[in-house]
Amino acid sequence: MPATDARAVIHLLAGIALLLLGAGPEGALADNRNEIGLRANVMRGDDLPADNVRGIGLSWRYYFDEGWFVETALESYDYEIEVPAWMVGPRYLPRTAADDLEAGIVVLSAVFGRHYGGSDQRFSWFWSAGLGVGLPDVQNIHNASDADNPYPVKVEAGTEIHLTAALGTACHFSRHWSLIVAGRVEHHFIDIQVTDSVGNAMGMIDSQSPVGGYLSLNYRY
Repeated sequence: MPATDARAVIHLLAGIALLLLGAGPEGALADNRNEIGLRANVMRGDDLPADNVRGIGLSWRYYFDEGWFVETALESYDYEIEVPAWMVGPRYLPRTAADDLEAGIVVLSAVFGRHYGGSDQRFSWFWSAGLGVGLPDVQNIHNASDADNPYPVKVEAGTEIHLTAALGTACHFSRHWSLIVAGRVEHHFIDIQVTDSVGNAMGMIDSQSPVGGYLSLNYRY
C-alpha cells in the first residue's frame, strides 16, 4: 500500500472513531480500558539510508490492571534515501537535492508497557517496548547524478522488522482526553539494495537505528 493511501486511511479511521466515541453515552465509557490516539512522529536516522523520517499514525491501547497495557499502531512515514548512488559509485559525485530518492513506508506495530498514574492526575508517565513490520514503497529507477555524471541506479526495498522502545509522559485535560509526548528509540532490520544499472555494481543496507519522538492526542473510553 503506498504511503499516501495509508495516510488517507489513517485520517478516515481517526475521524470515524472520534465521531463515534464523542456521540456515545457516558455510561458506556465507565470502564475506561480503551484508548485511541492520533500521533505525529519525527525520527532521526543514520544518514544511510535516511536521515529525517516524518510520519503520522493511529494507535489503539488496552489497559489491564496496575497500569499494564498493550498497544497496536498503524503508521505511515515519508523519508528520503540519501544519495543512493553513493552506495555503488564514487562518493565524489556532486550532491544536489535531486540526488535523494523519495520513499515511504507503512508500519504495523504491537507493543506492551506500563503506565504510572491516572487521568485524575495532571501528569503521568509510561514506558513501552515491542516490534513492528514495515512495508516500504520506493521508486524502482532513479538517476542519482547531475547532467554531466549520469549514474542511473535501481533501488529495491524488502519488508522491514522494527524493534522499538518508548518513554513518555501524558498531560491529562479531563477524564478522557490527554496529550502524550514520548521519546523513541528503534532498531530496524531492513533490506535495501541499490544496483548500478550500467555496471551492475551492488550495494546494500541491512540495518539502521533511528531515534526521535512523537506527539499524540489520545481519547480514553
